[in-house]
Amino acid sequence: MISATRINTKYDHRIKQAIAYSGDINLFSDLEIPASTSKDWVKKGIPKVVELRPFNYSNVAKELQLKKRIERLESKIKDLQEIITIKDSIYKELKVDISKIKNVKIEQKENIISLIDGNKTTLSQKKLSIFTGISKSRLYRWRKDIEPEKVLETKVYKQKHSSSLTHNEFLTMKHLYENKKFSHYPVKSLYFYSKRKNLLHCSLGTWYKYSKLYKFERPRNKIQFPKQNLIGIQALSPNELLHIDITILKILNGTIFYLQALIDNHSNYIVGWSIEKNKKAINTSRLIQNSISNYKISNPYIMMDRGSENLNHCVDQLVKKKAFIRIVARRDVHFSNSKIETFFRSLKSNHLKHKYMWSKKDLINEVTFYINEYNNHVPHSALNGLTPSEVYKEKSISKITHSWPKRKMEAIENRRVEYWSY
Repeated sequence: MISATRINTKYDHRIKQAIAYSGDINLFSDLEIPASTSKDWVKKGIPKVVELRPFNYSNVAKELQLKKRIERLESKIKDLQEIITIKDSIYKELKVDISKIKNVKIEQKENIISLIDGNKTTLSQKKLSIFTGISKSRLYRWRKDIEPEKVLETKVYKQKHSSSLTHNEFLTMKHLYENKKFSHYPVKSLYFYSKRKNLLHCSLGTWYKYSKLYKFERPRNKIQFPKQNLIGIQALSPNELLHIDITILKILNGTIFYLQALIDNHSNYIVGWSIEKNKKAINTSRLIQNSISNYKISNPYIMMDRGSENLNHCVDQLVKKKAFIRIVARRDVHFSNSKIETFFRSLKSNHLKHKYMWSKKDLINEVTFYINEYNNHVPHSALNGLTPSEVYKEKSISKITHSWPKRKMEAIENRRVEYWSY
């Protein structure tokens, strides 16, 4: 009879000492030491061995524990690096902290969810939620927005959990929502109506949730009215109709000045203007007289609003002398005085709000500069690229624009030549 001899594995005494000292039976996991053997060493305690050199087995245990700790930290660092990558991508997509933003576009939601889904294998949902600032509920809502559930027929509606609506409750909500009888009820009124009539008892949020999820439609026909492109009052020639108005301007020390101006309706040309510390009747009268005499305008129509600077005895005397014909906006005609108001808005937003003005002199210099640019140099889109001065002086547009088509074709040809020269 042949007997099989059993070969026992012998271990270095330093391994026994290290495991007995540390009490960790998995200290040398790479050596595949049986758990029962390691437990026996720990139970027996540190063996006494006579050595040639003193061996500090505690250092071995500490080194191995440190090695395991390093491995754990490296794993955490890897997770953090992936989180940083995701957060950087989200920041580039939204340009803002994800935890503070509310309205996110559908395309941005798709990109962020694709980034998160790409790292699901290495990171848990909890870690992603903590480090990215996107809660589970928000991520769930985003997925609903990107891939909304198909409209389910009422026959196949089923409760997904114990607190969701029953089949009959779902039918009741759908009926109330889509019934023509209640088409004039807001959703919140339907919510209270269902409670008063003991038809359905659930929260208002449930109404909004189910109506969005199952795409309930209110039985309403929205009537689209045709758009009306309103055309303002338009003069056929220069000096036929003028607009006058006044606006408030402030300098840096808080002092208020009043800018009053006259603009030609046909050309948008500023005929006259003045800056005063008050808005007296004599200022309006003087501005109208000076503008009419400087440009030799005879008996024009002047549109003005119902301000005290316009409707007064000084201006009334000019009207009686037939210096001009007064039109009060929104009273004599249904048109507003928007032509001059548009100029004031352009003056303030395009120029004055970017300038430091410490005195009346500074203010006059800046207004003078802008009106000169506005009248003589800035092309106006409403005038087909002409300046107000050119239209006011009735220059022919063909003399200015006749060469534009030819120059455009030359520019196109030059681009082709330069492209094929590379």
